[in-house]
Amino acid sequence: MQDQWEGIAEGLGLFGDKDEFLISVAGVGAANAPWAYVRRAGPLSLAQRIGSVEGGPEFVAMSLSGHVVCGVTTEEYEVWIVTESIE
Repeated sequence: MQDQWEGIAEGLGLFGDKDEFLISVAGVGAANAPWAYVRRAGPLSLAQRIGSVEGGPEFVAMSLSGHVVCGVTTEEYEVWIVTESIE
């Protein structure tokens, strides 16, 4: 699953010149700081670690320009990756 969301995000141009992007996660504190600036450093294990339970991802990633959004969530036994790209 990790490779799938990262590959989709890469193909859409989500990551900036320095591999930076914005992320919003569900859970405690999310309302106070809805977006965090992060930078990719090596292979990502993000999708499998961000969620209410490990392996159950719940996050939205957005390009710094706001033109690409990639949301990842789980529903029952499936992982859903939803994207939007505005050019």
